[in-house]
Amino acid sequence: MKIGLFTDTYHPDVNGVVISVDYSVNQFKKLGHEVYVVAPSIKGVLDDPKHVFRIPAIEVYSKYDIRASFPLPNKDVRNLLNIDFDIIHAHSCGTVGFFGYQLAKIRRVPYVFTYHTLFSEYVSHIFGGKLLTPKMVRWFSKFYCNLCDVVVAPSEKIETLLKKWEIEKPIHIVYTCVDLNRFTEGKTNYLFEKGYVLEEDVVLLYVGRLSKEKNVGFLIEAFAKVAKRVDRAKLVVVGNGTERENLEKVVLELGLSKRVVFTGIIPNSQLEKVYKSSHIFVMASLTEVHPRVVIEAVACGLPCVVVKDVSNQSIVVNGTNGFSVKHSLDKFSDACVKLCTDAPLRKRMGQNGRKLAEQKFSQTKQAKTLLTIYKALIG
Repeated sequence: MKIGLFTDTYHPDVNGVVISVDYSVNQFKKLGHEVYVVAPSIKGVLDDPKHVFRIPAIEVYSKYDIRASFPLPNKDVRNLLNIDFDIIHAHSCGTVGFFGYQLAKIRRVPYVFTYHTLFSEYVSHIFGGKLLTPKMVRWFSKFYCNLCDVVVAPSEKIETLLKKWEIEKPIHIVYTCVDLNRFTEGKTNYLFEKGYVLEEDVVLLYVGRLSKEKNVGFLIEAFAKVAKRVDRAKLVVVGNGTERENLEKVVLELGLSKRVVFTGIIPNSQLEKVYKSSHIFVMASLTEVHPRVVIEAVACGLPCVVVKDVSNQSIVVNGTNGFSVKHSLDKFSDACVKLCTDAPLRKRMGQNGRKLAEQKFSQTKQAKTLLTIYKALIG
C-alpha cells in the first residue's frame, strides 16, 4: 500500500504524536509498504526528500507548537499531488490533517483519523481559555470525526468520550505502543553518573511536560509525605515547561531542595537509561489519553504509582504491576512508601509489568492492527 501520514506536529517537535508517526513509518516500511509523511514546514529542518513533504506554515502558538499550514503550490506540494495514495491517515485535525481529508476526497481513498489528544482538557491553557471552550472543542470533535471513514482511539478513555459525543463513524482502539527492543528490563547507573542521585537512593521518577494539567504539584506534595517516612527516597523530575519555576518554589517552601531534582529535558535517546536507573515511576495527571511514558516505564520493568484514571487502566493493573489510587495525597504517598520499602515487591511488580507490555503494547502488533483496518477500508 501507499500510505500517507498527515500530521500537524513533526520533527523537531518532541511529543507523543511525533513518536507515534515515527513508529508507524518504521513498522509499515518493515512490512513492505510505501509510507509518506506530510507535516508543516519548519525553517532549517532537513528530511528525507522522497518520503517527507513539508507544507508552508506559520507558527500560531509556540507554547504548544501549534502551526497553521497553507498548501501553496511549492515543490513538496506538487510532488505530493502526484502520489496515488491507497489510504490517508491523519494524526491531527489541524490544517495539515484537514488537507489530508481534502486530498482523500479528491483521490477517493479512505480517510482515517487518530484522536491522540484530549483537546477539551487543554483549551483552558490556550489563550487563557478565552478563544476556545470545552463545548466548542466537543462540537468540533464530533464534526471532524464524522467526516472520517474510521476513527482510531488510543485508549478506552477516548473511545468512551467519542461515543458520548455521538460520533457516528466506526471507532477502533489501537493502543499507544513502544519499541520493546529498546525499552527492556535491566539496570543502569545513568542518574548516578550524571550526579542527580546517590547509589543508595530509592528513586521515584516522573517524565513529562511541566504544565498545570500534568498535576506535578500534587506529586511533589505527595513526595513530601514520602520523604518524611523514607530517608533515602528521592524524586527525579525529567522535563521542562511553563510550570517549572513555580514547582521549584514549591520544593523550596517544603524544604525538599535536596530530595527533589529537576533535570530539565533529557534527550529521548537516553530515556531508557533514565527509567533503568530508577525504582518507581509516578504520575498524577488526569488529562492523559494513554500515557506513553507510563508504558515505557512498565516496559523497562518499573512498578508504577498513578492516580486512578481510565487512561491508564490498561497499563497499570492495581496490585499487579503497581498501584492505581484515588486522587489523595495520603493514598498516593502510602503506595509509594510501600514500594520504597519493599524491594522484592518492586521486582515482582516490575516483572509483571514487562509481561503486560509484551502482551499489549508492541510496535509490530499495533502496526498490524492498523494495516488490518486499512485493508478492510480499501477492500
